[in-house]
Amino acid sequence: MRLIINIITLVAMATYIDTCYTYAAPWWVWVASIGHLLIINAILQSIIMTYKKTFKNEHTHHYPK
Repeated sequence: MRLIINIITLVAMATYIDTCYTYAAPWWVWVASIGHLLIINAILQSIIMTYKKTFKNEHTHHYPK
């Protein structure tokens, strides 16, 4: 699941960089957009870790990481 989030983040980053490059955005736009994506990535991963810890005892079958 963490791998899926990282792939989505990388795709979003590539899209942002492509857009910034196309419209010749200043450097701070690049930094801000990539920073926001990293923050969103970290938040999603922490939510999933919390979810796994909370529901680990209730589910008998294990999902692959």
